[in-house]
Amino acid sequence: MRFLMIVLFVTVLGFAATDGCTEIGAINNSHNQTTATITLTLLNDWPQTCNVFGLDIYEEGSDFYVLGVDNNSSIIRFYNPATGAPTATSIPLSSGNDGCFGVAWNDGPDSGTYYTNDWTDDVLYFTENQGGDWTTISNPADNYARGMDFDGTYYWCTDNEPNGIWRFQPGGSQVHFSTPSVTAQPSGLTVFPYNGNLAIAISCYHLATIEFYQWDGSVLTYLGPASYPAALDRDSVYGLGYAATNGHLYMSYKDYYGGGLHHLVELEFDITSLQRTSWGSIKSSF
Repeated sequence: MRFLMIVLFVTVLGFAATDGCTEIGAINNSHNQTTATITLTLLNDWPQTCNVFGLDIYEEGSDFYVLGVDNNSSIIRFYNPATGAPTATSIPLSSGNDGCFGVAWNDGPDSGTYYTNDWTDDVLYFTENQGGDWTTISNPADNYARGMDFDGTYYWCTDNEPNGIWRFQPGGSQVHFSTPSVTAQPSGLTVFPYNGNLAIAISCYHLATIEFYQWDGSVLTYLGPASYPAALDRDSVYGLGYAATNGHLYMSYKDYYGGGLHHLVELEFDITSLQRTSWGSIKSSF
């Protein structure tokens, strides 16, 4: 028995050292009562030759990129959202951020601030000069944070013990919300405007759906699940990002039959019971 416990412990550590996933055992893919029907349509699936964790979207004027963490190369890569190809632009990570997973850009009017988390560390890292200098600050989710996003005022990130999400100001106020339909370890998170409120989409490493919630400024309610397109050869899902420029979701995953390659994916989605609003109006209200 002692040998079995040691083997399981080493196995979990091995998984965490590879992609931050620590869950073992069966996944319960059950859902609470839904308030929307949500569908995903695959537009593009681009295999990559590097790690693509976390995801966020950089949109500033005419500049539009998908951000993905490549912790093997210790950089945040900028991807072309139309071709999935990595561009020549990247930001170096902090030397201490070896287990980097999530990234969030705060839409700053000047250079902007980039936040990252770490599955081996209980702090957030941030830079205000494109990675020239990094500073750390407390992380409300400790080392359980994976996916991150910024709604114009507050940051959001996943949690894992118990499952849920955090809404916070770095170094300031923080609120934890339960997400009972997220029944596996979360990996990606993105926010976007819907129906005059803020929608939050959450992916998990090994769940067959993306889970959607809605925040009206005071209450978090469950919208429903969206199943991944069958054509995706998913082993583990690693990130989500919403692009206001085209209204699409971007997702990253590791394939099963392709040798463990990471992929960047573009998805169209539809929530039939809600009406989409402008990103500008939602940001002005939060």
